[in-house]
Amino acid sequence: MSEQKPLTAREQKIYGNPQRTMKLYHERFREEFDDLYQRADGKFTTVTSFMSMAQYFVTHLTMHHTIEEKMYFPLLAERMDAFKKGEKHINSHNQIHEGLDRLSALIKRFRGEPALYSPGEFRACLDSFREVLFNHLDEEINDLDPQEFKRHWTIDEMETILLH
Repeated sequence: MSEQKPLTAREQKIYGNPQRTMKLYHERFREEFDDLYQRADGKFTTVTSFMSMAQYFVTHLTMHHTIEEKMYFPLLAERMDAFKKGEKHINSHNQIHEGLDRLSALIKRFRGEPALYSPGEFRACLDSFREVLFNHLDEEINDLDPQEFKRHWTIDEMETILLH
């Protein structure tokens, strides 16, 4: 494989924008997840308020994945295999959402009967999809590498697509 030429400052700005933008979202998801995990042992005012925080995380991540799958992945999949249906990012989303579905069921149960709240059960649910979530967040950032975009799109194309 031949060595890639370093990107110019302009290329880095344009080709690197999707990765920079996605990093901000992904860092926030990590923070939200870690915050839920840390607070799970009772570092909250009420179970109901904590379940609202957890529901926000579920909603936020679900919206993010929905936007990716409806708007961005189809465009990226035209030239980047990792974003095609049946490939790693969609598969990871499916695994993550299995965990989010379990979390949603716990949220519903604990909201309905706060006295049943179990820190161990809540954390076990988070643990059940932590690895796939965190690996996915890293893999997606890696696959949005500016050099990858340069391989597949021209500067003019990048300036017109929604990822910029």
